[in-house]
Amino acid sequence: MKRILLLFVCLCFVSISLAQNFVGVRGGFCGSFLGGDYTNVRPVFGCMGGIVFNRQFRCDRLSLAPAIDYYEKGGKMNVDKYGYRFHYAIRYLELSVPMSVRFNVSDNLRMFCSVGFYGSRALNGEYECKEYNLSGDLFEDESLSIYDFGSRTDTGIEWNRFSLAVSVSYGLLSIFEEYQESCSIRTRSFALIVGYRIASWNRKKAEEFINGTTNF
Repeated sequence: MKRILLLFVCLCFVSISLAQNFVGVRGGFCGSFLGGDYTNVRPVFGCMGGIVFNRQFRCDRLSLAPAIDYYEKGGKMNVDKYGYRFHYAIRYLELSVPMSVRFNVSDNLRMFCSVGFYGSRALNGEYECKEYNLSGDLFEDESLSIYDFGSRTDTGIEWNRFSLAVSVSYGLLSIFEEYQESCSIRTRSFALIVGYRIASWNRKKAEEFINGTTNF
């Protein structure tokens, strides 16, 4: 798992260094739950935010859009027949490398769809059960994996420098190591994201800017 995340870090930095089109910021609200073999779950809600880069290919419609995001994930799980519910909250630093396709609707309006993979590393997390009066650190006993890996799909629209997107993420690895032999528990999340392009450029403009003949 560490090797997978290391590969994603390398891909992100390579993509950032090659970015020739724009860099932007984004943020929004997200909901998540813990799926997989365990089905008695409820979602929790939080926020996300990060930086997105764009590397456009020769075909104007295709681009590579790596991003670095902060995500709040988790879920509520009923663990026995009496309905006692555990609330899990996990905060991740997420690296995603999707391929994006854009379609022009008008001069300023575009539709886009991106599909790719993400790798994330948990920053911290805690659990709580009010019925049992329990709470604590999820990583204290190392029962929860600090790494996650999965697929991600974003669909939305762009208008001038602004964008609005709906994102769905699907974890491919079981994050609770103590349950891996009996059942698989994976992250599932969705988000409503607003973005803003803060800078755009290409190689020709960059050379002109260095020479002092133009401004971004």
